Amino acid sequence: MTAEVMSLKKEDIPLEAAMTAIKRAQQWTELAQTDPAKFTESQNHLTYAQEQLALAHQSLNWLNEEEKKQLQRADDLLRLLKQTQQSIIR
Repeated sequence: MTAEVMSLKKEDIPLEAAMTAIKRAQQWTELAQTDPAKFTESQNHLTYAQEQLALAHQSLNWLNEEEKKQLQRADDLLRLLKQTQQSIIR
């Protein structure tokens, strides 16, 4: 491993950054379900998570099979979170 790779933070790795963003989006979506004042912040986290997932998809060729499965689960969770967000609006 090069020193550059070893000095990377978790958030510098697209898949790790996406997973962190998804977890935050999930937390904020759960908060928005019980507190409408948190809706906008929840939306912001969902948008950011979607952007991070898009970046992770760009590195798909470098991911191993387990990481690809993890990315697919993150896609599925983001889809569910968006549906939950839509149900809050209604």
